[in-house]
Amino acid sequence: MLDCAMELIDKKTTEFKLLEEYSKACKDTRKGALLDIWSMDRKGECDRFQKHDDLQNRKLLWHGTSVAVVAAILKAGLRIMPHSGGLVGKGIYFASEHAKSSRYGKLLQEEFFQQSFFLIGTTTCRSRGLL
Repeated sequence: MLDCAMELIDKKTTEFKLLEEYSKACKDTRKGALLDIWSMDRKGECDRFQKHDDLQNRKLLWHGTSVAVVAAILKAGLRIMPHSGGLVGKGIYFASEHAKSSRYGKLLQEEFFQQSFFLIGTTTCRSRGLL
C-alpha cells in the first residue's frame, strides 16, 4: 500500500544510541521523550540516491510533521504542498535540532506534549549513510 518497508530499530543498536544522543543534546522546553525509531525504505529510493554516494558534506536533519501527514510522506515522499508557505516561502523545511522541527507538529492540547513525528534525512541510503 505505501511501497515502503518499515523496520523498528532496536534500542541496543549504535544507530538508535546515536540518534538518542542527538535528541538528548537538544534543549527542548517541551520535555518530550524518544519512544521509538523506525527505519523506512521507500521503494526505489536507494537507487535514486546512489548517484550521491561520493558527497562528503552530510548532516542529519530533522523534519517535524503531524500524525496525519506521515502516511502521505511515506507513500509519495516529501513534497512541497500548494498551501505551504513557511517563514521564507514555499519549500520543505529541515532543522539541525529536533526541538525546532517539533514546533511544526500539530498540538493535541496545550497541556500535553505534542505528538510529533520526525523524518531524519541523510543524503544517502541508510546502508551507505551516516548511520
